[in-house]
Amino acid sequence: MAVVTSGRISVTPVVIKTTSTVSALHETMIESKYSPVVPNSGWGSQFDGDEFFELGVTARPVPFDPEVVPASEPYLEHLRARFYWDRQDPRVFKLMGADAPKSKLWTLEAADIVIVDSAFEGLKVAYVGAGHQSRELRMELEPALLKLCQTTDPSASIPVDSDIVGFGTDDFFRWIVTEF
Repeated sequence: MAVVTSGRISVTPVVIKTTSTVSALHETMIESKYSPVVPNSGWGSQFDGDEFFELGVTARPVPFDPEVVPASEPYLEHLRARFYWDRQDPRVFKLMGADAPKSKLWTLEAADIVIVDSAFEGLKVAYVGAGHQSRELRMELEPALLKLCQTTDPSASIPVDSDIVGFGTDDFFRWIVTEF
């Protein structure tokens, strides 16, 4: 689980080619909020709290809405959200079998995401708090981001070979530190 309130996290940029606006993505996230029915996936707020990720907790959040943060010098308008998904725990499944309560068979996972327009027209960048491995990002988060964008822009895509984030300056890291 990689939410910005957890200790050490890394940030993975995901480039999204879309004409969707930040406001349209926000509305779509609200319509696709996480429901505490297990198993499930959906969107919530970065301010939902972390108590659902403690060891042994089987409760699920009823999330707040993601938020659009208006532009203010020197920052662009951006969308802050948390993506939740339930991941089946193979160890529990092996130990307890398929008859075990769903809340014990499925582990709640989450990643915080900031979506912002890039300097290139028609591209957005989602900065994903990535304590997860690349495989989880590809299997859970990227399809969710793509589905989100394709709701308002059917031609949206996530190019796999693009790298528009330049780390030549410390501006990106300064922004992360001051925002969170």
